[in-house]
Amino acid sequence: MRLFTKYEYQDTLKARLYADSSLIWAKMSENDAIIGDAYRIKGWYYQDRSKFDLAINNFILSRNYLKKAGKKQGVADAYGNLGNAHYDKGDFQRCLDMQLISLRMNEEILANAKTKEERSRADEGKAYALHNIGDIYAEIGLFQKAFEYTFQSLKHDLRVHSDEGVAISYNTIATLFKKTNQTDSAEYYFREALKLHEKNPQPYEYGTALIEFSTLDGAHLTIEERSKMARKALRIRREMADADSEASTLIAISRYFFDDLSVDSLSGMLERAFFLIEDGDLDDLRSDYFKVYSRYSMRLGDFKGAYFALEDYLELKAFADAKQRDYDIIAGGIKYQVEHEFRQDSLRQENQFATERNKYLEDISEIQDIVYLSVIGFLLLIASLVYYVSSNRRRKKMNGLLVEKNQIVEQQKGLVEERNKSISDSINYARRLQAAILPTPDQINEYIPDSFLIFEPKDVVSGDFYWFETKGDLSFLAVADCTGHGVPGAMVSVVCSNAINRSVNEFNLKSPKEILNKTREIVIETFAKSGDVVSDGMDISLIAINFKEKKIIFSGAHNALWIVRGNDQVETISEEVNLLKTDQYSLLEWKGDKQPIGRFHNIQSFIQHEIKLSSGDQVYLMSDGFVDQFGGPSGKKFKSIPLKRLILENASKPMKVQKETFANAFFDWKGDQDQIDDVCMIGFRL
Repeated sequence: MRLFTKYEYQDTLKARLYADSSLIWAKMSENDAIIGDAYRIKGWYYQDRSKFDLAINNFILSRNYLKKAGKKQGVADAYGNLGNAHYDKGDFQRCLDMQLISLRMNEEILANAKTKEERSRADEGKAYALHNIGDIYAEIGLFQKAFEYTFQSLKHDLRVHSDEGVAISYNTIATLFKKTNQTDSAEYYFREALKLHEKNPQPYEYGTALIEFSTLDGAHLTIEERSKMARKALRIRREMADADSEASTLIAISRYFFDDLSVDSLSGMLERAFFLIEDGDLDDLRSDYFKVYSRYSMRLGDFKGAYFALEDYLELKAFADAKQRDYDIIAGGIKYQVEHEFRQDSLRQENQFATERNKYLEDISEIQDIVYLSVIGFLLLIASLVYYVSSNRRRKKMNGLLVEKNQIVEQQKGLVEERNKSISDSINYARRLQAAILPTPDQINEYIPDSFLIFEPKDVVSGDFYWFETKGDLSFLAVADCTGHGVPGAMVSVVCSNAINRSVNEFNLKSPKEILNKTREIVIETFAKSGDVVSDGMDISLIAINFKEKKIIFSGAHNALWIVRGNDQVETISEEVNLLKTDQYSLLEWKGDKQPIGRFHNIQSFIQHEIKLSSGDQVYLMSDGFVDQFGGPSGKKFKSIPLKRLILENASKPMKVQKETFANAFFDWKGDQDQIDDVCMIGFRL
């Protein structure tokens, strides 16, 4: 164990060698206690390497062997180790269960200890359990309970003159004051912790104190002092070979010193952080990494890169928010348990007093002697006074707990409001970035002057998007409807838009059906990287316009192409074209294939249609948001036939007038109903 501890944070290979050797020799000894200790060392090794599931498995084996050997203190320590590993995994309920078992076992050992060594080890184990329970309460936002347990741990550390324990407790207390915005107190405890760490360095805790203090807003530190502490923290993390700690430190430095660092420094730090996250599967750090990387891309002027990074951040933040909701549920459960135990204790005291009082009354009825009656009456009076005093104290204690609970509720309310603002700001930022990658109406009008665009997202960001590109004599135009809407739909739209761009610009495809085939291949490949079966994708209408040859080539996934043409120019119509006529105009419809851009049970190559254009033809592409909108006097869908008739009725009007007419029709139909989907529609006249 001594050799492993010596190299634990200095030489990963030697630490692994001594951990493995310890286990081999232990098994040869066939001594359950020695084997249990060896599995504990192996668990420490895996925990240092952020392999938490392997660490838990080894700690369980350690506990089981130590139980067989009858080593109570070893079992208590094993429960503490298990709690720490579950803490690192983010399973706080399981962690709290383990630490409470460890605390109870150490208290039992203390109560029955016969030697000084037994008392010392159990006393130390109790202090660690108290400290770890404080960490759990801090993590789930119960700061009052966190302070209570951590100060109990500090009291023990000061009593036994443990500089190591005192330094750890100072670290935790300082961080708690930092989280509760009590800057002066946080600074005092950070400075006290650093004094002890400099005399007796503990790599992990020393690095934590340095990075937390260097990023404490309002502390009396110069930028040079902050920078020096941050660099020292990073050096310690690297020497420890702890990927999780080094990556989190790099992200914290990049975020806090963002404006003071050069582009090259930021680039190197973020590149190293990403390598550690990928190499170590440190999923909990991805959200913070992509948030900083998005700012870095904006600083470089790489708006697309910033958008993609923000898209990753928002997706991961959704998972983090879901996990935070789990933490809130856990916190609520723990608070309920604490309050429930207090109420049960109060009821037990009330019942006990009632029983005792009834006994006194029965005694009084049986005793006739006035002297005895006076004595019992006096005792009853004393008991009543004691009851009154204790009840008064209980009421004060309960009032204090209620005040504490109200403070916690207000604190959590503030956190929720802060999170909501952060999410709102991020979504608005995503809207600006999404707008930056969509073509503007002016860009389309440069090549197709007589055109209009209706683009009405259901939420701030959209799952519908439109796309435009030119290649030689061809102009490509598409309207796409991705799975979902809002932030999830926008994320899918980024993947799909990027896939179309790659199909045209990277693979130099010009045939709409080939573009859709390649786009589907890229989308499926992209979502497959997640490791899950993802069926998200898009429906799309894609056309290639050749103005010189006066023709359109169309391919579609579910979505159709509509062309309005004068009746005098409508020739024989093939069976694949649907026709709707008025006295002057006809609306011709070419349907898209009945398969999406994405995973599908029966994938086929897309079909394309080559259409000769006539002078005055009007072309329309759209998503299904318009026709699927509920409204009108009966609250029904608008549907496609009424929209076709509306287009035919307005076919003689300029495209700008058509846009106003169609938009007004949509909003009049919707009325007070909620918009159910994104709406995108493009029309132009040749």
